[in-house]
Amino acid sequence: MYWVVVRWAIGRRYAGNLDLTYPRFGQNIHEIVFPHHWPQMFSAGGFLLIPIWLERRRLGPEQRTLLYACLVCFPITLWFGVWTESRVWLEWTLPMSALATVEAVGWMRGEEEGGWPGKAEDANEREGA
Repeated sequence: MYWVVVRWAIGRRYAGNLDLTYPRFGQNIHEIVFPHHWPQMFSAGGFLLIPIWLERRRLGPEQRTLLYACLVCFPITLWFGVWTESRVWLEWTLPMSALATVEAVGWMRGEEEGGWPGKAEDANEREGA
């Protein structure tokens, strides 16, 4: 709600300026289709999306929900953001790094299906205490 009010106030104050909230879908599709843009796009996300997707079996149900929610939100970013700009991916770095960490911990422990690191141990300690 606050965003709408602030956006309206900014739009009113700078009504004569060029609006930069136009859809960039066509530009982004062009950049996704041609492979010379791929290294830049994947590096902006820390190259994490590919291994997260390939090892998603190591994620627990909560983490899979987070992954699929992120995947649903990517088209919104595709519509308004310029995908080859690193700053567009900054908001996705935290969830992707958290999911990659869960997968890495599960891989190191030899687990096929994981969960949040330390969650199972904490539950076992509470039950045993």
